[in-house]
Amino acid sequence: MPEMFAITAQPDSSAAEKLSKPILGQKFEIVDDDTLIAAGSVVRRHDEVIKKLTEGDGEKFLGFDGFVNGLYKMHKSAVQLRNQFVQPLVDSKTAWLRRIQTFTAKRDAEAAKRRELAAEALRKEEAKALEKDAKKLDRQGEPEAAAVLREQAATLPVPTLPVERATPKLTGSVETPTWKFSVADYSKVPIAYRTLDPTKKTEREIIDSKIRAVVNKLGNTLPIEGVEVWNEKQLSFRSGGQ
Repeated sequence: MPEMFAITAQPDSSAAEKLSKPILGQKFEIVDDDTLIAAGSVVRRHDEVIKKLTEGDGEKFLGFDGFVNGLYKMHKSAVQLRNQFVQPLVDSKTAWLRRIQTFTAKRDAEAAKRRELAAEALRKEEAKALEKDAKKLDRQGEPEAAAVLREQAATLPVPTLPVERATPKLTGSVETPTWKFSVADYSKVPIAYRTLDPTKKTEREIIDSKIRAVVNKLGNTLPIEGVEVWNEKQLSFRSGGQ
């Protein structure tokens, strides 16, 4: 059964203005005992009008408290009612996003490992081809040229393979790259980021805020000693995405 609320009628704004305007119009300098006493009277009159505006006078003016308190209770109840149904869905959505991100991160890591193995295999194939050419040069009596090819084979870099999506793009999804960081050793953080005592929690929060400002802007392009920086994809969905 819906909760019932007692909300008084909205107080008359014109009546409220008539009560407050004369008091607000009281302005004078305190220069002697008489004006000091008058000032005290004005303060007491403020209290009388404030009480009447908030609590009412029981006759001509209702007061704002009953009206405001009733609306506040109604608003509070409405928020609780909304959260009763909406919050479980928000929590459930967050859990599903976490599952999706965990799965895609696993697939991305597996794909990265496969690229690493494939790139190493290509490097070995190229090195093997260079060694074959070097042996040919040996047979032709060109040991110096063969040595150059063998040096190239020994220092051959691993090729960079194109990165392809490891999972299908979900309709309506948006992937936002976000820089994350973790301070491994506060004592190694440069002095520019530190305060007097990095062992105190508040000091560490200040250090973290300084580091976060730099990481958000520059990512991992500016190494910070004692700090690990990495990039994560934050997944969200546009409204209406299926």
